[in-house]
Amino acid sequence: MFLAVSTDMQPIIPSVPAMREISEEQIGQLIFKYIKMCYIKEYDFKEPGGQVELKRSITLRFFVPYAAILLISLGIGLYFQQQTFDTMERQLINENFRVLDQSKRVLDQRFEEVKMIIQQIESDTKIKYLAFEKNPLQGNSMFDVYVTQKNLYDFKLYNNFISDYYILYQNSELVIGPNVVSSFSYFFEDLLPHQQIEYQEWIEKYVKAFHNYTYIPMMQSNEDEHQTMLTLVHSLGMPYRHYGAVLLLIDDKAIRQMLYSLDTSYGGWAFITDAEGRMIASSAEAPEQLPALLSMNGERGTENLQLANDNMLVTYMTSNTNGWKYVVVQPKALVMAKMYDLQKVIWISFVIALLFGLIVAILLAYRTSQPIRQLWFALSGKIEEGAETRDMFGQMQNTVSTIIHNNEVLQDKVDKQQPLLRFNLLHRLLQGGISTEQEIRTQMEHYHCVLPGDAFAVAVIDLNAMDYVPDETMLHDIEVKRIFAKEALEQYFAGKALWHDISEDKMAVMMVMQPETAQNVHKLHMAMRQSGVSQIISVGRTYHKLTELVHSFAEANEALEWNKRQRNQISVMYYEMMPPHVAYHYPAELQLRLMNFVRDGSTQELNNLLAQLHKENMQQRTLSISMMKFFLLELQGTMIKLGDLMDVQAPLEKGLKTYELEQLASVSELERFYRQLAEQLSAMCEQIHARKANRHTELIEEVCNYLQEAYCRSEMSLSHVADRFNISDVYLSQLFKEYKNDNFFSYVEQLRMEKAKGLLTDKTFAIQEIAETIGYQSANTFGRAFKRLYGMSPSAYRNLN
Repeated sequence: MFLAVSTDMQPIIPSVPAMREISEEQIGQLIFKYIKMCYIKEYDFKEPGGQVELKRSITLRFFVPYAAILLISLGIGLYFQQQTFDTMERQLINENFRVLDQSKRVLDQRFEEVKMIIQQIESDTKIKYLAFEKNPLQGNSMFDVYVTQKNLYDFKLYNNFISDYYILYQNSELVIGPNVVSSFSYFFEDLLPHQQIEYQEWIEKYVKAFHNYTYIPMMQSNEDEHQTMLTLVHSLGMPYRHYGAVLLLIDDKAIRQMLYSLDTSYGGWAFITDAEGRMIASSAEAPEQLPALLSMNGERGTENLQLANDNMLVTYMTSNTNGWKYVVVQPKALVMAKMYDLQKVIWISFVIALLFGLIVAILLAYRTSQPIRQLWFALSGKIEEGAETRDMFGQMQNTVSTIIHNNEVLQDKVDKQQPLLRFNLLHRLLQGGISTEQEIRTQMEHYHCVLPGDAFAVAVIDLNAMDYVPDETMLHDIEVKRIFAKEALEQYFAGKALWHDISEDKMAVMMVMQPETAQNVHKLHMAMRQSGVSQIISVGRTYHKLTELVHSFAEANEALEWNKRQRNQISVMYYEMMPPHVAYHYPAELQLRLMNFVRDGSTQELNNLLAQLHKENMQQRTLSISMMKFFLLELQGTMIKLGDLMDVQAPLEKGLKTYELEQLASVSELERFYRQLAEQLSAMCEQIHARKANRHTELIEEVCNYLQEAYCRSEMSLSHVADRFNISDVYLSQLFKEYKNDNFFSYVEQLRMEKAKGLLTDKTFAIQEIAETIGYQSANTFGRAFKRLYGMSPSAYRNLN
């Protein structure tokens, strides 16, 4: 249809074989040219007011989606065609690797057998004895030669890999084999496989020179010109003193047979080279310069080779035993030939579908765009001259542009909030505002600030070491110091620390403690001092939980204040502070954590924190009596504040009133007072925990009441009940395990079985009716469940009762 539109139009659809060679870009140009030739001819007439151009524009807009669908289908077809080609190529490569690996393993094993044979020959004392005879063919030595030659084992009788072998004695120029005794000259001329070297050169190169299992590439046999031999030379004796050599001949047929299973049709080769690149064996007459054209780096792999006008695929594998390379070179045409028939069908189908699709696309585009053209022509007369006009496509484009712009603005706002969220996380971590380890690690992963390790400590860097009141100029200097400090931290603690600005002149560094951490802290301090940055670095103690970093932070601050009082201006560890302590340890961070534990009802974490406070203030610090009283008063104030906030009353017991604290004069009395405070705080925490438990009890009772009424429904499930009470499946399952010591399904099953036992006593109900009554869809399912619980079938139970 389209080809008849213009008489001067040249055919633009190539033949199927030609289309196999064109690219995706050329196909796109082909389609565009075809559309242009067919489409523009339709409107090659004049209409007033430029209506022809407008009709073309609108129709073309509707045609584009259909053309895009065709192009996408084309792209998908080409993609899957390429994937098919790649898959077939990978299969060919994998098969090559399998055959090459099999050949390599077999040859490595056979060559190990050859080495064992040579070692057996080398250890023969009679062979060694003849090495020292200068004229073994004269006198009594001739008999020794005869005996030695007869005792030589003909290894080729059980090893078809070996063609023959000879022992060459350097001292006497004697050659002995299982079937021959000769001189060097006769052996070289008549028995040795043909070589392109002179006799004397052969003596120097292979007899006098020391060889340790040296393989000589294929040489033509003297007995059969069509037969080639691989020669193995091994010297007898030590490198500094050897008396001869073993020359072993290997028929290359046994080697070449292993390469015949490789597909070398269409002009390919399979061959083996030694570690120096010399050809050892090949399945066909491979060019001698071919190994030099290949790089073959690595133990195994593939590479492409352009040889003459052919694109070749090279698959190779290297032996770890002797460094030999097993190579197969195959033309890419081998792969193409296997998929030629498939490709032919694909292209014929594609051309037919493309022509049909173009016809349908143009007709649909013209028909679909007709209402839009009519609407546009009806409205075009109403638009004032010079006014801005925008069709529906322009409006759609404007809307999409607005959405993209708004999305970019929103993404920019989110990116700007990320540092603030990370800052808030680290601030809460240092203040003890997060009570569980799992919550800390989850939020750290979310904000990409993870501490990889299991031992942590906090260091505080004071950039205002002289304690001056900062003014505008000093604030600028401190900011410069802060930038330098962060660069130094990147250098010494990259990936092992997080830093957080805690004030205008202080930074907190949360570190993963490792053996080199203390040394890195000292290097950090010295690097900053050498650059003119005066600062003090203090480090708290090491803890093994992230929730305990608040303690290390408080200790680092305490060490910093102590260091300032000492005016040392050096890096200091918390444990390096000089005793005694004149102040108690109950910072605001610990008070906040204590209140959080009580609010959450976390009794165990609260008790651990109270034990830590007791150990710190009552055992490790040598506090005065008055300082201990201040500490207990503040702890008591925390408890009273919690009672007001949580509406929980925990009055002090008799003898421990607030006004009586001033009368206590001994450490033991103060410790008893502390224990009572700790017990009262624990009691408050347990009350709050009990409140939460009561809510759970009420909920589980409501669920059980509902199950008592609705257990017989066939749709009864954990998800159904959870949705009814607006809770999750996991939460409901945990409630059952905690308060009923049973899982949900066992509980429902027990309710059903109790009802079934009552119904079974009434013989008017059939087993199927009972099963459906209590919620089972089949009698078999009901019977299996009944037998699992009571050890008998429902029928047996009915007979007993």
